[in-house]
Amino acid sequence: KRTRVVELNGVRILLTHGDNHSIKKDKTVIARAAEKEGCTAAFFGHTHARYCETVNGIFLLNPGSCDMQSDGTKPSYAVVEIADGKITAEIRDVR
Repeated sequence: KRTRVVELNGVRILLTHGDNHSIKKDKTVIARAAEKEGCTAAFFGHTHARYCETVNGIFLLNPGSCDMQSDGTKPSYAVVEIADGKITAEIRDVR
């Protein structure tokens, strides 16, 4: 599947590649898709660029790429913590 929903420690998360949600043009599209699925967060890729923001109340995370960033930043990954129904994330440089 290209998109799925998981629930971890009380948080429903939409997982998707991102290309099927116009992610490069408008982050509200993926936020609406997450909300439609009853999610409070969406994790996505596709852009090879790090992104961590809340849009329309939905926590959006793209950890970037461990190898090939498209925006000229260093390769990156994300450390996510989910506890008591709350989610936090930190994007870190690989090197």
